[in-house]
Amino acid sequence: MPIASSQKEMRRLPLTEKIINGFYFEIARIGKDQIRIAAFVTPGKPNIMSNPVPNERTRIQALQGMFSRLRNLSDYKIAIIDKKPTLLKAQEVMVQVAGIRADIRRKDRSEISDEEIEGLIEENLSAPHS
Repeated sequence: MPIASSQKEMRRLPLTEKIINGFYFEIARIGKDQIRIAAFVTPGKPNIMSNPVPNERTRIQALQGMFSRLRNLSDYKIAIIDKKPTLLKAQEVMVQVAGIRADIRRKDRSEISDEEIEGLIEENLSAPHS
């Protein structure tokens, strides 16, 4: 299976890798006023052992809830890129790990920082239930 072009794009961009509330995130700047978020169901950086992820359905629902709350914020614009499982290369093997990818920017198109996005994620993402 080919890697999606947005996946290749994420690999070329400088990434901030973060574990937030028990989920793994890649945060990449794609412009001074726009940041791409890749949110994965894994509790750490995905690898060959990440698939299947325990409680994947519950974890996806938690991510969907977070993105829904982010879409309701009056100062930000969220564009969901994909909600389907995303191909990742782990330990030189292709694995499928479920996640959600989205672009976020301020509605006034002013500069946005990684730290600001991390704060929004922390405020709007509940830790997964076992």
